[in-house]
Amino acid sequence: MERSLLRLEYNKVLEKIASFVASQLGREKVLSLRPYPDLATILKEQAQTTEGKELRRKEPGADFQSWFDLREEIVKATRGVTLTPAELLLIGKTLATCRQIKIFFVKRKGQYPLLEQQGTSLGDFTALERKITAVLSPSGEIMDQASPELAKIRRQLVNVKQQIKERLERMLRAPAYLKYFQDLIITVRDERYVVPVKQECRHQVPGIIHDQSASGATLYIEPMELIEPGNEMRRLQAREAKEINRLLYVLTQAVAERQAELNQA
Repeated sequence: MERSLLRLEYNKVLEKIASFVASQLGREKVLSLRPYPDLATILKEQAQTTEGKELRRKEPGADFQSWFDLREEIVKATRGVTLTPAELLLIGKTLATCRQIKIFFVKRKGQYPLLEQQGTSLGDFTALERKITAVLSPSGEIMDQASPELAKIRRQLVNVKQQIKERLERMLRAPAYLKYFQDLIITVRDERYVVPVKQECRHQVPGIIHDQSASGATLYIEPMELIEPGNEMRRLQAREAKEINRLLYVLTQAVAERQAELNQA
């Protein structure tokens, strides 16, 4: 058979078909297809293809392309490796597509029976999808409302940062300090708020030097009076990172618990 398939350029036909498939899993399935051994299977597959063509003709807006290959993410989750927001976002999008496919065929019950059988047999991942969307925004950011603790920490961070900026702005506007600054701007170095001080005036603005300009003419100093507020900001940032890691771990565990069903979807 292999020699006959080679003469027929069977692999080239599969590659051509695979080029129209949206998902990596779908492409792999197409490329692995072998000729069917019996007429009944052939007729069933032809009927499915006919249904698919009819669906595309009647429902040109039906598009379920947000279906991603999640095998790597599922393996990582089952091994206890905490998934990143980007990885969890892909899972969430795929689960949303899974839900949309089921709804699509339920609303068109009996119109595409063979495709409906496959579409409605997909697992129910609504709860897992909701867990992910409760933490991640559509762009993959960890939302403030992901947990009460995270919301509290971020509110405190906003307040501390605002206090630091206000105190620095007052310093920049103070007549006694004006001559010491290279520019009247607030900037950040090593995640600390600093002001640009002329090198020759460094002793007039006590604090920690976090950086200097390429020429050495400007020193970026965190004023002494703002070191403790700066430390509080760093402590809050550490708590924020810890809470984010906890949330991602919880979501990863939720994915791992459904790994068998996800692999079948």
